[in-house]
Amino acid sequence: MIERMKHVTVVCLAAQRAAAVDRLRELGTVHVAPVTEPVSPDLDRLERRIDDAHQALGILTACKPRTQGEAPPEAAEAVEETLRLAARLSALDEQDARLVRARGGLLPWGHFTRADLERVRAAGLQVVLGVVDAKVPLDLPEGVVVREISRRGRRRHVVLVAPEGVALDVPSATLPDAPDLADIEREIEEHGAEREELHATLCALATAVPGIRRRLEELEQEVAYHRALGGMGEAGPLAFLSGYLPEGDVPALRQAAGSEGWALRLEDPSADDADVPTKLSIPRWARPILFVFRGLGILPGYREIDISACFLIFFSVFCGMLIGDAGYGTIFLVATVAARRRYPAAPAAPFRLFALLSVATIVWGVLTGTYFAIALPDSHPLRAVPSVSYLADPLNVQRLCFLLGAVHLTIAHAWNAAVARPRHRALGQLAWIPMLWGNYLLARVMVLGAPKHPAMPWLYAAGFLGVLLFSAPQRNPLRMLGAGVGVLALNLVNSFVDIVSYVRLFAAGAASVKVAQSFNELAGGMDGLPPVVGGFLAALILILGHGFNMVLGAMAVVVHGVRLNVLEFAGHVGLQFTGVPYRPLAVEQGGTAESAPAT
Repeated sequence: MIERMKHVTVVCLAAQRAAAVDRLRELGTVHVAPVTEPVSPDLDRLERRIDDAHQALGILTACKPRTQGEAPPEAAEAVEETLRLAARLSALDEQDARLVRARGGLLPWGHFTRADLERVRAAGLQVVLGVVDAKVPLDLPEGVVVREISRRGRRRHVVLVAPEGVALDVPSATLPDAPDLADIEREIEEHGAEREELHATLCALATAVPGIRRRLEELEQEVAYHRALGGMGEAGPLAFLSGYLPEGDVPALRQAAGSEGWALRLEDPSADDADVPTKLSIPRWARPILFVFRGLGILPGYREIDISACFLIFFSVFCGMLIGDAGYGTIFLVATVAARRRYPAAPAAPFRLFALLSVATIVWGVLTGTYFAIALPDSHPLRAVPSVSYLADPLNVQRLCFLLGAVHLTIAHAWNAAVARPRHRALGQLAWIPMLWGNYLLARVMVLGAPKHPAMPWLYAAGFLGVLLFSAPQRNPLRMLGAGVGVLALNLVNSFVDIVSYVRLFAAGAASVKVAQSFNELAGGMDGLPPVVGGFLAALILILGHGFNMVLGAMAVVVHGVRLNVLEFAGHVGLQFTGVPYRPLAVEQGGTAESAPAT
């Protein structure tokens, strides 16, 4: 759920403003909203350090850390050295770009030095570098020596040597203003060696990444402190700070105010206050879904609905149906357990989420009898399992998809009805439920060719009447009916399309099985080859093919599994994910509230 917030104003003596901010930071409960725009040299300096730390983290996380016997460098030193090395690498790239362009201009003339040209000219000879048409013969005086250095299509790069005073009617080429070709190639080679050394040093510095992350958190806390201090308002000898805190933390703030001599004003946030932060209080079992929320950058607004638990349940079901192979799910689960053992200090939420999704994939694969898409013969014992025999029919799976969509969206409108205020507006939300089930029956008729169900007209009639009368109830019946017609016009077709869109679960899952079966058939067609060669090729095809299909399945989960929750379901709930993260002023934040929700 989303915890209720109080808008708080803390008033203290202006001379004690720093002590007040320090005390609030110790409490760690007030999300500060600056009264004035904070400006200070300290704040600018800290923000520059944060930018540097982010830049250094981006560079070092791309490097593979090298195990060292010595302790990692200090975070500040590692950031400074990383940025210095990165600047040097950037400078090398710019220099190499210029050298490569210059080398391109010299390569057609071969390896020579300008000193060689000067020695020839000092001997009383003229040297002309020319570019001529290969199909046009040269008309040159006697005694002129011509040597072709290179040819590119019709263009010949030639060198002409003749005594001084001999007229050469050949356009001379202009050499780039650059060192000799040998010097350029040597410099590029030296830059390559230096670049390898710099990368090796960066990999050694990558051991400081945990320390830089900790330092970054400290810097962000310092920035929050200076923003709170610099954003306080003043009124004569008094200073005041504004913010938000959860209702459950009000007693602790009152106690601190009494001991510190502050004045407090606590009030409910106004209905038009868009700055109220969202603090999620989620059951422990549902917290893994926060990894998806953070990855998508979404958070419900303070006055919206927390769908995290429902999101996790249906997202798991969607994942199982989209990948739908018990063999794949087993591989995912083993990989998740192995990764967790490899990185025991990493946050647990991603591993719990991946384990749950893997189990859901295994369950659906068992229900459908799908193991690496191996076709089961009719005599196989699994064919007698009711779920396997039922879900072997594609029409049954599509019926299940439509049913799942109707249930999912019914939950959305029932949820809206439960929280609707004033209460009579709940009838308008409840009226959409028979409409959804009418759409479900209509989808079966239009998509699956099922016979028309006798309940369908009654469901639509009840839904139409309820939406017309209760979508925007008011005393003026004409305006009420007009508002209801507008709601129907905007949402009726969309609700049907949303039900039909759940068939994507069947389509993507069936496509995944077909792709896997194709690779199985391709690997099985190696009978004419020697056993060793055929076995090797079959194993290679199976490993690469199923690996590719697993990647496609994961992409389908990200695209379709997320969409059905974030667009279809959230759209029917009316959720826009406009939340402001709850970030209290604290000494040790430990992340935002949505990443570490209260139980």
